[in-house]
Amino acid sequence: MSLKADNKILLTWEQSQSVPLDGFYQVYGGIGSVSYSAPIGGRVPAWPDPTIKSGLGLGTLGGGSLGIGDAGALTLGSGVLGAGLLGVGGSTLQLHLDNIADGAWKFAICAGDGAGNVSTPADVEISLSLAGTPLPPGMPTVTQDEETLVVSLRWPLSPNDR
Repeated sequence: MSLKADNKILLTWEQSQSVPLDGFYQVYGGIGSVSYSAPIGGRVPAWPDPTIKSGLGLGTLGGGSLGIGDAGALTLGSGVLGAGLLGVGGSTLQLHLDNIADGAWKFAICAGDGAGNVSTPADVEISLSLAGTPLPPGMPTVTQDEETLVVSLRWPLSPNDR
């Protein structure tokens, strides 16, 4: 899971082929610790575009006349291959959160299935401290090592970091 923040948060994570087609994700969070009393932002569908879920039988077989045709037939490996874990997946989901209060936030994510069963939280928990919008750092200085020819950039601290 990754994020960008400015009292608005964009959480992003990879879709998992292990979550069923009718599955969902729930994000939990809180200042100081994660509260699991209610998900933030509601349920996020695991497969908003079901055509990228890999597997057998996502299409129809025998839906047309004489059992031929319709769309898709058997769809084997229709997902994005070679992009995600073990070459399966690679698509991401996002949750936009606006007007987040300043503080040291923690987030966790759980997956669920169509029957409403929810997994234990993911092993990854992200901490984030919000303290308003920081000022940008100053202009960088550029140096080059004459021996190795390595170029280095160094930015001075933002006034917020001093």
